[in-house]
Amino acid sequence: MQEQKNSEQTLAEIEKLAFISRLINESDSLAEIVETVVGFIRDEFDIDGVILMLVDEERRELYVEQTSVPVSAPSSVPEFARALRIPLESDSALARVHARGRSLYAPRVLRGISAPDIDRNIITKLQLSGYYAVPLVVQSRSTGLLLLTTYAQRMQLTPAMRARIDRYSQQIAGAVRMASLLRKASMARQLAQEEARHARAAGDESRKMAEFTRRINETTDIGLVLDEVFEHLRRAYGAESIVVQTVDSERQELHTLRAYTEGRHADADMNFAQNLHVPLGPEGGTIYRTFRKQKPFYLPPQPDNPWYLSIRPDSSSVLSPLDQKIAHTLRLESLAQFPLIVQKETIGILWCSFGNQRRDSREIESIFRFCGQIAGAIYTSHLVQQVQTERDLAEAARNESERLLIETRRAREEADNARSETQALADFSRRINELAEGDLEQIVQSIFEYLQNHFGIEGGVLSLVEIKSNTLNSRYNWSASQQFTARQREYCENLIVPLSPEGGALARTVKRQRPLYFPKIEKRPGLEIGTRPIDREIIETLELTNFLHIPLLVQGRTIGVIWCTNRFTDLNLDRGQIQRIQSFADQIAVAVHHAQILKQNNRARAEAEQAQDEAEILSELARRANESNDLDHILHAVTEIIKDRFQADAFSFILTDVARKNLVFRSGFVHNRWVGVDEVAERIRLFPIAQNSGMIYRTLQKKKVIYVDRISSKWLEKYPIDAEYIQATDAVWFVHVPLLLGDEAVGILIFSGSRPSDRLSQKALQFCERIGAQISGAVRMVELLQQTDLAKQRSDQLLRSILPDSIANELKLNGRVEPLLYNAVTVLFTDFVGFTQASQKMRPDELVRELDGCFSQFDEVAGRNSLEKLKTIGDAYMCAGGLPTANRTHAIDVCMAALEFRTFILQMAEIKAALGHEFWRIRIGIHTGPVTAGVIGANKFSYDIWGDTVNTASRMESAGVPDRINVSRSTYDHARDFFLFEARGQIEVKGKGALEMFFLNCIRPELSADEDGLVPNDKFRQKLLQLTDRN
Repeated sequence: MQEQKNSEQTLAEIEKLAFISRLINESDSLAEIVETVVGFIRDEFDIDGVILMLVDEERRELYVEQTSVPVSAPSSVPEFARALRIPLESDSALARVHARGRSLYAPRVLRGISAPDIDRNIITKLQLSGYYAVPLVVQSRSTGLLLLTTYAQRMQLTPAMRARIDRYSQQIAGAVRMASLLRKASMARQLAQEEARHARAAGDESRKMAEFTRRINETTDIGLVLDEVFEHLRRAYGAESIVVQTVDSERQELHTLRAYTEGRHADADMNFAQNLHVPLGPEGGTIYRTFRKQKPFYLPPQPDNPWYLSIRPDSSSVLSPLDQKIAHTLRLESLAQFPLIVQKETIGILWCSFGNQRRDSREIESIFRFCGQIAGAIYTSHLVQQVQTERDLAEAARNESERLLIETRRAREEADNARSETQALADFSRRINELAEGDLEQIVQSIFEYLQNHFGIEGGVLSLVEIKSNTLNSRYNWSASQQFTARQREYCENLIVPLSPEGGALARTVKRQRPLYFPKIEKRPGLEIGTRPIDREIIETLELTNFLHIPLLVQGRTIGVIWCTNRFTDLNLDRGQIQRIQSFADQIAVAVHHAQILKQNNRARAEAEQAQDEAEILSELARRANESNDLDHILHAVTEIIKDRFQADAFSFILTDVARKNLVFRSGFVHNRWVGVDEVAERIRLFPIAQNSGMIYRTLQKKKVIYVDRISSKWLEKYPIDAEYIQATDAVWFVHVPLLLGDEAVGILIFSGSRPSDRLSQKALQFCERIGAQISGAVRMVELLQQTDLAKQRSDQLLRSILPDSIANELKLNGRVEPLLYNAVTVLFTDFVGFTQASQKMRPDELVRELDGCFSQFDEVAGRNSLEKLKTIGDAYMCAGGLPTANRTHAIDVCMAALEFRTFILQMAEIKAALGHEFWRIRIGIHTGPVTAGVIGANKFSYDIWGDTVNTASRMESAGVPDRINVSRSTYDHARDFFLFEARGQIEVKGKGALEMFFLNCIRPELSADEDGLVPNDKFRQKLLQLTDRN
């Protein structure tokens, strides 16, 4: 009879403990849970009052969380109890109970004995006659204590009673632990939300920068680019006034490239901003300082003084009068300035106002990085003008932490093992609580070991609910005695079940939140199991003969399913065992859910860090592209990034030649070295854009990244270019990244690996697309630079065709040419006799052709004799010696050229006469004297000379006779030692009077190499050299 009574008492205790467990699972009120436990204690034991005290870790003391005293107690008792606080370092008996973690039983309190003051005060104020203090221990650590009291009688608790009270106290300890975990979960949720915000911000910035790069690569119109910039700054940061200014190097100032203002005075503000010029000196104020330091500058708004920027600055202010004028005119409440830097040189400033909105350092830094893209676009636009007149990131996956509860269900077992079962569950719950903030895999392994040891279950799977996809995903499986094969294990780990009717038995378990048990599948054909395709697939693949589905519930929501099976033995479970397994699942559900959330938070944090890393990589790549004009330097940087991120060991850069419809190999990296065009197979150096180009052609057609992780031999047999590449790189996988400018592919980046690697994710391929956008912009910039260089060469060639080299260089360097006075220059004029009459008989094309032939020959002769051609006027030709570089041989040089001119015309006349045609005769006049030389003209440059020497040389020509060379006295004096002259005497010249003139006949005989005196000999050249060397 006594044994049966003990059994009934044990069952009653188990039911009360199970009731308390359900209450803990269903209620988030610690007060309600404690009140229920206290009610059980007062009903079962002769106890007057119960006080729950918890630890305040910050203040290092015990404080009263909840009291329960009888109505008959004095009114001062509850009031004192609620205000009671006991320092943890005090010598109070209750402080020692907490510190040692052991109960203290005082059935009768003697007020006269010696005791610490705090204890005597507690006994007196609470009028205690006896008490039992029980520590609340979780994970070997006390979180408080439960104080049971009597007021008018001796406390009478047997050891068995105290043991039951201790077990009730453990339930309160668990509830206190759950409340603590809930607070930690709340803090984790707040941290996760903050990290998600940062991850979204980093993702938005990277995506916007990639999108902005793509758009500006599609246009060369800087107006459209800046419209995009202004719209972004207004939308993303609330900018109200925006101005972009670029450097005018010649004037040493910043002038406005584009501006935006809004408000009632928008038109007037726009006019002021558009016409604003900022000097590049100290008077330029903060704008000049930002230009010089190449760092952002920000003055935030002051709510108590919104117009402080407009107040006239004092001597200590950072604002200059120009800053004050800008702020006053545009009514700025804040000011931010960002340098636009390309190749370490500031090319302009973007400055704006955010009104009364304050921006933090992260936002300022984000805008500064964005300005790097703007700088590249402006720089690219300037290059175009010289030629013609630049994830979705990881979605932060955060699931809200759920309340951490431990739910147990009533365990009905035989009376002889009820106590041990309760203790086993308590021990397991304690171990799970200790692992709740640890590794989910360790928690799952403990669960599986428990099921095997207590219920003989030898195999199973843990599946967790994915809220976002509304699926049940299998993540963990276990088996003993080779229950599952390797193929079956892989199937379990990759199984995804939709939470819909198509999800079969597992989906039904999630929805109904009740266990589903089939002890023998083959003997239950009439039931629903197996009617769904997914059920048949699971049963056939895993060769199931039985199974048990147990839902994991947290606050009324199914967070997963444990499904168990024995393949080689029967799964014989009665209703009581299934209920105990469900109680066990309720105990561990919160711990599993909490560990899952922590794992997801860690994964999301890692993805956010990766997104930030990608944003920094793209920003660094954009900076390098802006700082370098060398495409190979940029490609090397891209190669290093891809090598580190994807473990690739071979790279190829192929550019498109759209005009010729060809693909051209640019450079590559294989076997740890860079290779050039001459080092690759002939077949892949240059090949047409055609379908037989294989995967390269498909990449150009689809304009998307193509990833191949398994290379087909049949494909390689069909497409030899792909086969050539695979053979050269030993690739087992490869990625093709199109380099797009708008809808046009300017090339392809190919990278591959010779060793197998993990399959690339979609996010990794999206990162490749963003790298491709950066490379395509660099290719465009290099192309523009090459076109600029070609245009510059053509411009230089044209300039040198109309100006002497030294004059052209001076004009390019200084923008103007300084006029010079030359003391001695020899000027030559020619004129064709009878040209006007002859030209009337010739067709225009014949006339131009004949003149061009003559003057081209004259140009060649003049150049050979160090003369400078000055101009042609109609049929007249003018050149000079001794400029732009002064020399002592100018008169001899001109005389030699004149002899060649005359000889050439005489020969042409003989040839024409032999053909029966007339030809012009030539008059040549030469004079030596001082001239002034310089460049005139703004759009059409002309190098010319002025002075009386020019007029005299012209008179020498007009006073001459056909087929003769008429020279002045000054020329004769300079050249008479080299040539034979014929004196003509004094001849009257219009406007000059009588001038002494000579005919130049030939070279002196002793200096001539031929009888006609037209070819100089070595003595001539030696004599000329001596004249040159004379000081």
